[in-house]
Amino acid sequence: MRHSIARAFVACLRIILAVLLPASGSRRAAPGKPAEPVEPIQAPAPAPNLWDRPWPTTAPQHVTERAALVIEDDGPVIRAYYEDLIQIRQQQAVRRGTLAFALDGLDFGPDVIHGKRLPTTA
Repeated sequence: MRHSIARAFVACLRIILAVLLPASGSRRAAPGKPAEPVEPIQAPAPAPNLWDRPWPTTAPQHVTERAALVIEDDGPVIRAYYEDLIQIRQQQAVRRGTLAFALDGLDFGPDVIHGKRLPTTA
């Protein structure tokens, strides 16, 4: 509602201003004179495309020598911290599963805590 009232007010204001303050026409060409031709603006030269340059087909010698040193390494393929991360995620998955069962009232876990046997309910 507010927008339609604002639009109506602006339309009325434009009509009133057009009647009270008409355009002077000082920027218009005089009648009978042709307008002066305008020179077209030239577009700037395109930037060079860096992807069109030739790429080397082989690696430099120092790169291939270093790659050979890395490939000859007989260390483990999987990094140790990644193996630890896998083990941690598996343990978290087991804990989440146990928690899901506990929320439903099912109890899974050790029968002995701190050296004392827990009573079992049947």
